[in-house]
Amino acid sequence: MAFDLYVIAVGSSYFAVPPANDGSHGMTTISGANRSARELASRFAAGGARFTLLLTSDPRGLIAPGDVDAALATVEARIAKDKPGNPLILLYIASHGVSEGVGWNHFSVPGTFLYPGKLSELDIGSLSAATLYAGNLADRLDHSGARYVLILDSCYEGQAADFDSPILSGPAIESLKSVADVIRVVNEFRQANPVLYSTPPGTLAKTVDDPYQPNATPVAPLARRLMLILDRQAAAKSTLTLGDLVGDLTSPTLDSATKPAVTNAVRDKAWSSQLLSFAFSAGHTEGQLEKRTGSAKAGTVCCIRDASAEVADTPVTMRGIVDIAGAAGEFITDGRSLHFNGNLAVTREKRQALTFSFEADGESWEISLSAREKEDLSAGEYSPATRYPFAAENEASMSITGAGRACNESTGRFTIRQIKFGASGDFLSIDAIFRQFCDGSKLPLEGALVVK
Repeated sequence: MAFDLYVIAVGSSYFAVPPANDGSHGMTTISGANRSARELASRFAAGGARFTLLLTSDPRGLIAPGDVDAALATVEARIAKDKPGNPLILLYIASHGVSEGVGWNHFSVPGTFLYPGKLSELDIGSLSAATLYAGNLADRLDHSGARYVLILDSCYEGQAADFDSPILSGPAIESLKSVADVIRVVNEFRQANPVLYSTPPGTLAKTVDDPYQPNATPVAPLARRLMLILDRQAAAKSTLTLGDLVGDLTSPTLDSATKPAVTNAVRDKAWSSQLLSFAFSAGHTEGQLEKRTGSAKAGTVCCIRDASAEVADTPVTMRGIVDIAGAAGEFITDGRSLHFNGNLAVTREKRQALTFSFEADGESWEISLSAREKEDLSAGEYSPATRYPFAAENEASMSITGAGRACNESTGRFTIRQIKFGASGDFLSIDAIFRQFCDGSKLPLEGALVVK
């Protein structure tokens, strides 16, 4: 069945200017980001996209994370109204892009972004809330229930972390590297819904010449590739499948002026479905194109911690019992059962979240349970619980990882039968059960946790 295409094209050319003498920093203007989004929006609308939303910026209309969230909400509402048979959302973002060198989390930078100190030293949790974090975008698109393509046409700037240390032992260093490897796999989005980057982790992407007007405002590299792909199909009055689109974007021979897109997407049967058709019949009309400008007038300084609200998060060793079992074929457990009775490292995030780490049979395991934003963990059921620590503000979250395996996305629930904190906020005990589904699978991982 052909897809019903809904497009969001975001171009963030303008960025907030830091106030004088406050020590914060901003990002440079990208003249080609707005133009990239405009060129693609017009082509997708002409090619049969059912609805296209164009979001660009100007010096007094900066793009904030909420603008992208609102655009996604608009498209979701349109899909609910239209009731298409096979909807697919294509989200394209041209902006600055940054990362960090441990898990290579990717952050598209909105126009409101200001930061103190060094970019490489920012707190990752705060950074994901102040930017357009790829994991959050993919989670939001997953929750829409539609198939999707996420195209991040930006730098993937960052420096690989060096785990060598004169203090840590060799096994400790190897353990850190193993954890980093798991996080990196998660950020590769090995799934049927393609997530495409314009450059590999740790590298920069530069704007390039318009393929038809070299002296015009440049465009982002994947925008140029998309222009060539869509114009070729339009000239041939041909159709374009999802597989064709991904194949051309990642082709080493499509365009000598740009590098192939980077993706770890896994092809499925839906990739053979039609995405666009330029073979128009008489009376064809273009899909609706809605244009918006960013809503923010000024920037917001990211990642400043309130020292008075901080609670020590140094792991403490406590005695605990853990039982985990997975159905045959379940990804994290590989269908095995695990019983552990011994010491765990317990890390708390105030009273909102707890993480339990332990070694069993030579393998590292970790269980994280978190209440909703600004809420304390307490006795009761938390459902649904999405992937920790990337849940939306009004969602609980959890994550069970082990043996070098982690979910790209997860859903589930957990029930706390008993939990105690001391008067000063110290964690004392917990009795909980949990159930997790990994990457859309219907095969559960189930378990219980008792720590005192």
